Amino acid sequence: MKKALLILTMMLMAGAVSAQDNWFFPAQGKVNGYTTTVSSMSGSQTMYSKIRSTADDNGITVTSEVFTTADAATPVQTTSVKYKDNGDVYVVDFKDALSSSLGSMDNIDVTESSGEMIYPKNPENGKSYGTVDMKITADIMGTNINLGVSIKDRAVAAAETVEVPAGKFDCLKFEETVEVEMMGQPVQTKTTSWIARGVGVVKQTTDSMNGMVTVTLELSAIE
Repeated sequence: MKKALLILTMMLMAGAVSAQDNWFFPAQGKVNGYTTTVSSMSGSQTMYSKIRSTADDNGITVTSEVFTTADAATPVQTTSVKYKDNGDVYVVDFKDALSSSLGSMDNIDVTESSGEMIYPKNPENGKSYGTVDMKITADIMGTNINLGVSIKDRAVAAAETVEVPAGKFDCLKFEETVEVEMMGQPVQTKTTSWIARGVGVVKQTTDSMNGMVTVTLELSAIE
């Protein structure tokens, strides 16, 4: 369960932010419902999530709730991440995002960072959006860890029409790769998100550990 929640958290963070007509998260006043299937060598697990966004003068806060069943009233995990408005892009503070998303970690600190994690308000087909390299230290239940993280190959690869339980949407296909090195062991995760203007993430797939773990998220409802 904890591994599945961690993978889902990283997927949700890989998406960006929303304005009323933005591409990555729900429009103001809307809630996107998702069904997520996590598959690994040990089997598969289905989880459910709800995502909403709230705007203020400084940017947008995205709140994600994860549930173990479709009709559950209480989430098993809630995260809240702030994205700063910086003109034509939004910028995420990774220290705050990790602290909110990974509650089992204490004393999280981004000790080095090269580049900013930006999300365009108006993504363009064929355009790339930079690389971010970071060194992160944290404490997990009394154990100190050091992580090297590289987020790269961030680009809009195509314009495609995608059909999911919530309907059919004209989307942009946004790709990025995350490489994490912990205790000398590299792990690569590739995430592909299909995003629609004014709707947000319609579908998202993640391939981790050379296919040993795969995650598929689909938009099931808009409330």
